[in-house]
Amino acid sequence: MPVYRDFAEVGYNKRTIVSLGTFDGVHLGHREIISQLAAKATERDCRSLLITFDPHPKSVLGNGNNNRLLTPINEKIELFRASGIENILVINFTKEFSEIPYDKFLTGYIGENIGLDSIIIGHDHRFGKGRGGDFSKIEELAGKSGFNAFFVPPFSINGTVVSSTNIRDSLNAGDVKAAGALLGRGYSFEGEVIEGFRRGRTIGFPTANVGKIDGVKFLPANGVYAVEVTVSGKEYRGVMNLGVRPTFGNESIVLPEIHIFDFYGEAYGEKIKVIFTERIRDEKKFASVEELVKQISADAARAKEIFNIN
Repeated sequence: MPVYRDFAEVGYNKRTIVSLGTFDGVHLGHREIISQLAAKATERDCRSLLITFDPHPKSVLGNGNNNRLLTPINEKIELFRASGIENILVINFTKEFSEIPYDKFLTGYIGENIGLDSIIIGHDHRFGKGRGGDFSKIEELAGKSGFNAFFVPPFSINGTVVSSTNIRDSLNAGDVKAAGALLGRGYSFEGEVIEGFRRGRTIGFPTANVGKIDGVKFLPANGVYAVEVTVSGKEYRGVMNLGVRPTFGNESIVLPEIHIFDFYGEAYGEKIKVIFTERIRDEKKFASVEELVKQISADAARAKEIFNIN
């Protein structure tokens, strides 16, 4: 799957069908668009091209969610790759680029440089200067300029529209199960096992501390979670505290600490992937280390129940 960073790299082919968007999360609604892109390309005997932007437009224009993303660009590309997309163009988004009107972008930048047989647009996507390009205007432009425009309606699960905003709201509430249902997979992050204070091993619950997480990665609400973990290519399960460790003095830096079941040895410097399965409780300050140990034991037992581990 080629990943292009410049219009010239893509090459011109009049029979190209495109879809474009930020696709943050690459959730089930996005995957419906991707599926229709592939189907239309086959139906019309076209080359398919998915266009996305980096950095995220909201982070450049200053109206984002603290610039935190469900899927930073490298993670997004890997999810695109897993979906079987044929070609990807990642456009460097700048303030200057944001001033390009939607019609000039479609007929000039895409039509003249890449080729445009058809475009597929999701129900809530608008682009171009001032977000002026909604589907009705694109459809009108298509009729004048000789390309086709196809509309993808909202995708819902149990009455909830799948959207990046709804996923963020669920994660902000710590409801990782609801977020996972909208994503079509467990929400996850990647990092590196780093050396911590080694407190866990002194109280009978050694932990893997995760650092070097992508700086723009959106993390759920602080709390204790049952998680799946991949370390050195092997899969494990465990219980994770995501927070500031208030029992030890509110260290201010949010750090994931994972007690991994049936894991032995050191993993410092290893890449780690963590998938959220279920929230167990809020983070809490305990009056003593003994109370903390008792609660961690209960948390671990609850996580094992969730995973049906005897």
